[in-house]
Amino acid sequence: MRPSLALRFSSSANTRRAQLQIQLTLFTRANCGLCDVAKARVGDFTTADTRDKHQHQNQLKNQLKNQLKNQLKNQLKDNSKNEDREKDKHAAAAAAAAAAAPIVNYTYAEIDIMDPAQKRWRDVYEFDVPVLHIDSLPVRDTTTGAASQNDYGDYVPTLDAAKKLMHRFTVEEVAKAVDEVVERGG
Repeated sequence: MRPSLALRFSSSANTRRAQLQIQLTLFTRANCGLCDVAKARVGDFTTADTRDKHQHQNQLKNQLKNQLKNQLKNQLKDNSKNEDREKDKHAAAAAAAAAAAPIVNYTYAEIDIMDPAQKRWRDVYEFDVPVLHIDSLPVRDTTTGAASQNDYGDYVPTLDAAKKLMHRFTVEEVAKAVDEVVERGG
C-alpha cells in the first residue's frame, strides 16, 4: 500500500534531518611514509566504530542544546506577556530546528599525484603530500526528484576544498575538520 501524495509531501511527513555527503579525498604518492600514516588515520575515522562514536557524541551535544533551549523557553514563558510568549515559541522552534544534526555519509578516494593523468595535482601538491580535502556535497531525497547520493560518483575535487589537512594529522583533527565542514553546511 502506498501513502497518498498529500501525506508524502505534507510538512509533517517530510520533517527529516538534512543529509550531507562528505567527500574525503587523500592526495598521496608511492613510497611516502607520511602518506601511509595519513591513510591509516582516515581509515580509522571512516570505520563504523569511530564514525558512530563521533556521530553519537554530536547527537548528545545536540540533545543537551535542546534541553537547555527548552528550559530557557519555559523560564521565558513564566516571565513574559502573551505577545512575548508567541515570539519565544517561534524563536525556540527555529533554534531547535537549526540544532538538529544532519545525517552524514562519507565517501573516500585516493589520488596518486605521480600518476601521469594527475599532473595538475602533482604541480600543486608534489612537496606537500599527504593532503586531505574534505568537501561537503548535499544528498537530496529521491522523493523530491532531486539528485541522490549515487550522483556524486564522478566527483572531481577542486583547489577550493571546504577544508584541507596537510602532512601530519590525527583522527581527532579529521573529525574536527569534518565537523567544521558540516557546521558550515558545505
